[in-house]
Amino acid sequence: MPPADERLKDQLRLILGAQAMRDYEGEVGPDADGLEGAAAFPPDWEDVVGDVEYLYREHSVLVRAASLARARTELIRILPDGVEIDEFAVHGVIRLTWRWPEPEPKQGEEPRGPLPTTPQVLDGFMIGRTAVPGLDERIGVGVATPDHVLSLCGHPCPATEPEEVPRSAVPFPPVSTGLCCCPVGRCGSRRFCDGQGAVVVIVDGGLLRDAPQTHSWLAGVTGDTENPYENGRIRPYAGHGTFVAGCVRCVAPRASVIVKRAPVAEHEQKAGAAFETTVAETIGEALELGPDIIVCEYSAESRKELQLISFDDLFESRIRPLKGLVVLAPAGNEGRRFRPGPPPTQGSCRWVRCRPTGERERPSATTAAGSTCTRPESSS
Repeated sequence: MPPADERLKDQLRLILGAQAMRDYEGEVGPDADGLEGAAAFPPDWEDVVGDVEYLYREHSVLVRAASLARARTELIRILPDGVEIDEFAVHGVIRLTWRWPEPEPKQGEEPRGPLPTTPQVLDGFMIGRTAVPGLDERIGVGVATPDHVLSLCGHPCPATEPEEVPRSAVPFPPVSTGLCCCPVGRCGSRRFCDGQGAVVVIVDGGLLRDAPQTHSWLAGVTGDTENPYENGRIRPYAGHGTFVAGCVRCVAPRASVIVKRAPVAEHEQKAGAAFETTVAETIGEALELGPDIIVCEYSAESRKELQLISFDDLFESRIRPLKGLVVLAPAGNEGRRFRPGPPPTQGSCRWVRCRPTGERERPSATTAAGSTCTRPESSS
């Protein structure tokens, strides 16, 4: 695994918060909040490896309801005596979170040791010379998984947007005319491809409140609003959902577009990330809006490249029965290496490879179809 560049490290620190957000003098900087409860594997990623394999919610694992009793029994055997385990249900998936009970030991009482981390509980660890088998060995690999952190970029590293553009700026390429560009006969009697009648729900960071009034191509777009500012500065991922809505409207100007914001705390929004279960729950809410297309901008690199079980459960219980619904998600867009991660690598997905205009299509075992993609320069 090659080391990350400094910009990528900065974004990882942005997600991981105060314990990783240090300025060059070693002091905690002003942007030290991060996504509460987020942790990285390996834990020494910054000093030794220089990159992370995956991000996760600390002291938690996810299991399917059918595996709950077995997983909980084995987890009790792994954890120190006295540790309490809480259960949180998200659809058909249960999050098991372990913690020391309140209150803290009184002065003179035996202090508590550190809680085993999520990777230790899954992989196993040593106590002195004694090996403690993890859940992988006890109940099988993939039965229990982390509650992964998903980022608005394929790897948590935004580009340099937002960049200032003139108020008169318009999207380039321009908003589609809606005229059908398919070969003769491909679309039958349909002459226009402007998105009329289609409902598109975008799961992202939210919608800038004034954007539909100040950008003609966003007129009528609705959704959960976001606050793009903090302490007078633009947050790193601010406007991401608005930009995606602009891209949709440029291609399908008459589509109904709704932006859903994954519910994270106000101080966590600048991290541009959310936990797997939070995103799955937000997609579940998006299904209630009757969409034809869901655009999920969150993706992740997962432990051992396993699938996200909360997404598997969502697909099997809510999405599979629906006819005609399309869910779009990035398959790795960090521009540094192509190691696709979930949700596109879920077993229920097909891949579409986007290529620069004019590039010849190269056959690939992972390519379901070829397409030409261009990026509006100022659609946000």
